[in-house]
Amino acid sequence: PDFDTAYSKEKEKKNIELTGPFSVVKITDNVNEALTAAANYSADALILRPASRKSEYDRQIKAISSFVKKSGDNIFANIIILSDSLCKKTARQLSNAHLMYHFMASEHWNTMASSLNKLFRCNHKLRAEEQENSEDKLRVILSSIGINPAYNGYRYLIDAVILINSLDSICSVTKEIYPDIASLYGKSVSSVEKAIRFMIDSAWCNVKWPLHFPELKEKPSNKEFLLALAKNIKLAKKIK
Repeated sequence: PDFDTAYSKEKEKKNIELTGPFSVVKITDNVNEALTAAANYSADALILRPASRKSEYDRQIKAISSFVKKSGDNIFANIIILSDSLCKKTARQLSNAHLMYHFMASEHWNTMASSLNKLFRCNHKLRAEEQENSEDKLRVILSSIGINPAYNGYRYLIDAVILINSLDSICSVTKEIYPDIASLYGKSVSSVEKAIRFMIDSAWCNVKWPLHFPELKEKPSNKEFLLALAKNIKLAKKIK
């Protein structure tokens, strides 16, 4: 029986991948296994076929909400529920967990493929537009305090702030941010740190500094400056 089940799931995995440019990480009846796989592989979506019994379906949704809240991360972009009708209770639970959710008619994979393609394209387009808008706002702030593209570390600074805003929390820029930036540009971690430090030193005496960073009364550390910039970008999104 175990072999038959494994074979059946592997066959279903291949059939799904044939319907479009999809890569299926895992097919499982265990919601916790699915959540772990989605998180480990940074999946674009978790697709849930609701359990037939209402009590079991409620347990699935609670498990998803609990997992996301405990992890503290946006582990996947979407929850897609294969159901012909919207469940308000489910929608409320997923909203409380800050998850994007979609109800999609439970049809054959061939007929759902085009809908999934449109959804993923739309999400990727929105994320790209959001990042572009964030960078534009960031450039305006940096320009007003005298930091311009002529600085060697200008791009490091922008990428570091965008990366920070993509995370739910951060403990150490040295361990969590600088290595990614250094790897991206083929530089050392210390080079990235020094370039950002130099820009802070240059901008600290700018007359417009208090306008953007009233909370930074003293010259900030790199981490304090990056977090303040990230906060300003988030506030700009809310005001828009």
